[in-house]
This record gives sequence, structure tokens and C-alpha cells, in this order.
Amino acid sequence: MIGNRTTKKSKNQQGFSLIEVLVVLAIFSVLGMVIIDVFLLGLRSQKQVSARQKSLVSLRYIMETVSRQIRTSQIYYYNRDDFASPRYDKDGELGVNVPEQELYLINQDGKEVSYYQEGGIMKMSINGQELALTDSGELIIVKLLFFIEPVTDPFIDERCNGPEDSENGCLNNSACTLDDDSGSFGFCLCSVNSDCQTLHCDTEEGEEGLCLPFNQQPKVTIILGFQAKATKAEEQKTIYLQTTASSRVYRR
Repeated sequence: MIGNRTTKKSKNQQGFSLIEVLVVLAIFSVLGMVIIDVFLLGLRSQKQVSARQKSLVSLRYIMETVSRQIRTSQIYYYNRDDFASPRYDKDGELGVNVPEQELYLINQDGKEVSYYQEGGIMKMSINGQELALTDSGELIIVKLLFFIEPVTDPFIDERCNGPEDSENGCLNNSACTLDDDSGSFGFCLCSVNSDCQTLHCDTEEGEEGLCLPFNQQPKVTIILGFQAKATKAEEQKTIYLQTTASSRVYRR
């Protein structure tokens, strides 16, 4: 009887087999790797979001600074006499077209201020002194465009036959509304916009009209695209910002 009791007790106290232990360890190992991967993925995503957010805050501040500069300055248009120091030529064409890769302003102190992108960095120049506005170690500027309206200076009057010491004459030697020696100004006659330096011929189709300036305040629409640098190349996404500002300087 004693032997029978011992046999029953040993059968009830049997432990886990080696295979069962290995299966449990394998399951826990897989779960551990999954949890670690999820944690690392979340950490990497948080780092990317943080980097983009930091870059976004910085660029929004820069965009607001440029917009404030536009509102308090006059837009510097390319003139025909500026061949010695050409402006708006980064697109391969002189003069203001749409869109432009650079913007020129004349601030309240009479200094020339320009904005442009070079080597993935947004830069600013004041009377030829260059300043980097963005850090290439944090972000890359992939696109910077300026849409300037109108494309010609709206404050230029195209006049003719005025005093001898004034700038007179019409584009393509067009006729003038006043052709005498009184010293008074007249307006250049035109039939199409290309007849005028202002590119604005106030006329109906097929009729002769006058070269007049545009009656509107200049405005600039800025489009800026960037990529945060704190991400892998294959994971980088381009984020775009856009804003529009009008010059409040009135010269007429």
C-alpha cells in the first residue's frame, strides 16, 4: 500500500516537458520583438513629426517676416535701364514674369532687399549683404516661387512730349496724344498691350487707345516647399506653405 501511494504522488507532481518550455519561450520572444518594433516605430514617427513641426514653426515665422516686409516696402520692378545689374534673371529671362524665383523690394530706408533660394537654403540680401534664413542642417528648401501682380510697375506713367529734361518717348516710337512745344505731357497711343512699356493698353479690340498704368496695388504670392532633414531620404515628405501680401506703399 505504501508503494501504491508513492506512485500516485509522483504522477500528480509531473512538471513541463522541454518542448513545452521551448514553445513558451519562442512565443514570448516573438511577442517581445513585436513590442520592441512597435515601440521603435512609434519613437521614429514621433521624431519625424517633431522635426517637421519644428521646421514648420520656423518657416511660418520666416513667411510672416517676409510678408511684413512686403507690406511696408515697394516692389522693385525690373526696368529697361537696369542691364548693368540685372534682376529677376534666375529663370533665364530678365524682367518680372510669372512665377519668379526671386523677389526684390525697396524698404522704408531706401535699401534694396531680396529673397531667393540657393543650395536648398532660403536667403535674404540687404544692399548686397547676404544672410541665410534657414538652417541646412534642419531642413531643405526644395521650392521657392514668387507670383508678382501686376508684372509691370503699376505706378509708372507712360507719358510723352513733356519738358526736355524729363524722360519722354513711347515704346516703338508710337504716336503721342499731344504733339506740340507747350511742355505739357501727353499719353502714348496704342492698339495692343505690347505697344506700351506698362503692357497695359486701355482700348477695345480693334480700336486705338492709350497706354495707362494698372490701377492696383502690387501683391506677391509666395509658395515655399521644404523637407525636414531629421528623417531618412526615403521617408522625407515635401510640405508646402503659401501666403499672399500686398504692398501698402502708394506712390501715385
